[in-house]
Amino acid sequence: MTFMFYLCQKCFETHGAITGTMVMPDEIFFEKLKQEQMASYGHYLSQQELAAVVEADASPLAKLLKEGK
Repeated sequence: MTFMFYLCQKCFETHGAITGTMVMPDEIFFEKLKQEQMASYGHYLSQQELAAVVEADASPLAKLLKEGK
């Protein structure tokens, strides 16, 4: 991914989804991250551990983290 666009909730309610983009509320995205960390590692990861996961790029958590960028 090379580009990220954030649309606030008020603007989303006013203008709706942008064609060709994915819409996921922050709360749901962060809950998915928490669930994957607990399922894979049994605890919430530190910033350093998360960076290592993204660098290794070999897990479902790395995929989720990259989706959120």
